[in-house]
Amino acid sequence: MKKIPKFPNPLAGFLPCLLIMNITTAQQSAPVTSSERQANIMAAAAQMQAGAQQIQQNAQTAAQQFQAGAQQFQQNAQAAQAQFQAGAPQRQANAQAAAAQMQAGAQQFQQNAQAAQAQWQAGAPDRQAAAQQFYQDAQAALDQWQAGAPERQAAAQQFYQDAQLALAEWQAGAPERQAAAQAAGVQFQESVQTFQQDAQAALAQWQAGAPERQAAAAQFQTNMIDLGEDLMGIQADSTVTPEQVDSLKQSTYLVLTDVDNQPSTASVSALGMTVGMAYQDGAVSDQELDNIQASVVNVMLSAGVTQESIDAMNTSVDAIVSASGVDQEDIDLIVEDIQKIVIDLQTYLSP
Repeated sequence: MKKIPKFPNPLAGFLPCLLIMNITTAQQSAPVTSSERQANIMAAAAQMQAGAQQIQQNAQTAAQQFQAGAQQFQQNAQAAQAQFQAGAPQRQANAQAAAAQMQAGAQQFQQNAQAAQAQWQAGAPDRQAAAQQFYQDAQAALDQWQAGAPERQAAAQQFYQDAQLALAEWQAGAPERQAAAQAAGVQFQESVQTFQQDAQAALAQWQAGAPERQAAAAQFQTNMIDLGEDLMGIQADSTVTPEQVDSLKQSTYLVLTDVDNQPSTASVSALGMTVGMAYQDGAVSDQELDNIQASVVNVMLSAGVTQESIDAMNTSVDAIVSASGVDQEDIDLIVEDIQKIVIDLQTYLSP
C-alpha cells in the first residue's frame, strides 16, 4: 500500500505569535496590578494552550479523513482497473467477431456484385435483340404510316367536301326551317288559346254544377248516417262487434270517395232487378244476397271504383251478415241502405 506523506502543520508558528499578541494587549490596557497582569497572562496562556489542543485535534481528524478518502479512492481505482482487465477478453472477442462479420459482409457484397455483373453480361444479347426488334418495329410503323398518307389525305379532302355540302344544304334549308318555326309558333299559340278556352269552359261547368255537388254530398252524408244508425241497431241485438260496424262504415265511405263517374244505367237497372227477385218470396237467401253483392260490385266498377275498395266493403258486409243474431230484417236494412247509396250515385252524378 502506498504511504500517505505527512503535511507540515501551518499552525505551528502561529501559536507563539498569538501568545505574544495576548501579552502585549494585556500590557497596553489600563493600569493594573502585577498580580492581575500575572493572572491575565496565565489565563491567556491557558486559553492559547486549549486552542492549540483543539487545533491539533482538528488537524488530526482532517488528516485521518483525508487518509481514509485516499485509501477509498485507491481501492476504487484498483477495482476499476481489475474490472477493466476482466472485460478485456470480452472486448477483444467482440472486436474479433465484428471484424470477422465485416469481412464476411465484404466477401458477400463482392460475390453479389460479381453475380450481378455476370447476369448483366449474360442478358446483353437479349437486350441487343430487343433493341433491334424495337428499331425494326419502328421502321415498319413509319413505312405503314407513309404508305397510308395518300388515303388519309383523300379522307381529309372527302371530309372537307362533305362539310361544305352539309353547310350548303343547311343554308339552303334555312327558309324552310324558318317557315316551320313560324308555323310551330302559330300552332303553339293556337294550342295555348284552346287550352285557355277549355279551362274557362271547365271552370264554368264546375261552377254551374256546384249546387248539384252540394246536394249530392248532403244526400251521401244522410245515407251514411242512416247506415250507421241501422248498424248500431243490429249490433244491439246480435254478436256484431263495434269493430265490424266501423269497418263497414269506413269501407263504404272509401267506396264513395273512390267514385270517378256516374255508374252505368245498365248496372243500376240490373241491381234493381236482382233486389226485386230476391224479395219475391219475402226473404233473402244466402245465394240471393251473393247475387245482390255481385250486382253492387258491377255498379261500383262502372262508376270507376277500384276492386280493392269494393272487396273491402263486401268483406265487411259478410262479417256482419254471418254474425250470430242477425235476422232477415237486419239483412233487409243493410240491402236497403246500400241500394239507396247506389241510386243516389246515379241521380246526383248525372251529367
